[in-house]
Amino acid sequence: MAEISPGAIFTHRSNVTSADGATPPAADSASWAINPGYAKARVYAYVDFTGGTSPYLVLRPWTRSKREGATGKVGKAEAVTVSGDDQVAIDIQADGDDLLVFVESVAGSPTGLDVDLYLSWR
Repeated sequence: MAEISPGAIFTHRSNVTSADGATPPAADSASWAINPGYAKARVYAYVDFTGGTSPYLVLRPWTRSKREGATGKVGKAEAVTVSGDDQVAIDIQADGDDLLVFVESVAGSPTGLDVDLYLSWR
């Protein structure tokens, strides 16, 4: 991956249509956003529900030890709830660690879901 300057926004995950669940991601998953050495990350979430009764979802940031990489320890950061169709920015204290944001759960029985996640290191 090319060096990313602070503030540059790139696609982290796109067209997520279902929950990933609460199981931690594998440390060797290719989906990790590699931290080029910044303390924080800002995640921009664009959520679009179709149908349902007051649908919402829970986003769960996961961090992976930068020093150990694909064999590193995976830990979870504080979850964020997003209600209805919304656009939110979430600041995550990454402390130099890599990042992977999951859609942990979806509620309210939507008939459709589309989540796009973008990331900027800070």
